[in-house]
Amino acid sequence: MRSNEIDFKERVKTIGKIVFLVIVGTLLAAFLIYRFHDVQALLDHVSGILSPIFYGIAIAYLLDPICRSLQKRLKPLLQKRRRGDKIVKGVAIAMSILFGVVLVSVLIWMIIPNLAESIDNLVQQLPKQVETVIQWMEETIHGEDELMVRLGTILENATKAVEDYLSSDLFNTMGNVVTAITSGVIDAIMFIFNVLVGVVVAIYVLIEKERFLGQSKKLVYAIFKEETADTIIDTARHGHKIFGGYLYGKILDSAIVGVITFMFMTIFRIPYALLVSVIVGVTNIIPFFGPFIGGAPSALIILLANPLKGLYFIIFVIVMQQLDGNILEPKILGNTTGISEFWVTFALLLFGGIFGFFGMIVGVPAFAVIYYVVVRIINHRLERKGLPVASGVYREADKLADLKSRQEEEKEE
Repeated sequence: MRSNEIDFKERVKTIGKIVFLVIVGTLLAAFLIYRFHDVQALLDHVSGILSPIFYGIAIAYLLDPICRSLQKRLKPLLQKRRRGDKIVKGVAIAMSILFGVVLVSVLIWMIIPNLAESIDNLVQQLPKQVETVIQWMEETIHGEDELMVRLGTILENATKAVEDYLSSDLFNTMGNVVTAITSGVIDAIMFIFNVLVGVVVAIYVLIEKERFLGQSKKLVYAIFKEETADTIIDTARHGHKIFGGYLYGKILDSAIVGVITFMFMTIFRIPYALLVSVIVGVTNIIPFFGPFIGGAPSALIILLANPLKGLYFIIFVIVMQQLDGNILEPKILGNTTGISEFWVTFALLLFGGIFGFFGMIVGVPAFAVIYYVVVRIINHRLERKGLPVASGVYREADKLADLKSRQEEEKEE
């Protein structure tokens, strides 16, 4: 009787906990729904305060492979010295930060002035280029008056929209200096300040990363059961592998594509080489849709300047996309995500629709981690039920009995 009473009390406690959690969850969901804008404003305010921390973690994450590589190479030279490990770590961190600062400074010094010059030339020359294209179309499609009028109208409307954007909207969005110069200056100063603080935070993160890692594992094991904690740590390790491999590989791949594009355009004297190369390289970070997102407006800009060279560029983009997708990218990335093309497209549409351009960049590795977690949960539950985990086994099975009988046949064989 006593054991039955204990079991009954445990069940009551369990049911009470479940009811309590359901009530709390319901109230929290209702609060988030009815006060969504207030919660969003609070989150935006907090994220603004913590933005230097986020910048610092991102900078440290990107520089960590360089830091570890330098540590590995410097260790044999300084490990015999007193406190050699600390010296090696300090030198490696300092060189990594210096490398990042120099790289960003060189890119800004090389790209920004040329980009501004290219955009300015494009705005000034666009009307003349449109007239040239219309004249070329008149000479090419002679006698087709109705078709010529329609094509000319379409081209003029599209050109006017592009010209208006380049001459007004593009520069207005770069700070809204004319309409809100005070807020623009403050925002620029705050951004620079946050980045500088982020660099300092990155230094601390690189110095204390082993301690943070140990503390994180300690916290996980303190909160969860051993098996659950092992699963969480393994998932985090796998997620880091996916994120790191994908982001570093994609950045390297996009840089190579941008450089090849610049070399091709320079050799064939295609206009706006640097501007187009930057557009193609940056958009190439987006999987699947990237080459088309960057190639289409770039081809239009070049076509307006020189239709024949615009055709050369379109052929180059098609060939480059095939080489990159089938040879270069698989060689650099391998199968780091572990998901099919369908799920890549799904992740791009989902995360891109929610978080915009940033979501399109991190959506694929983020979804790959979610996919990995879901697969692990499913496989674990199947193993507990004594069922196979391979998906192919379930394709021709109509009932659970079919799977069990097939397992028994395999055991007998």
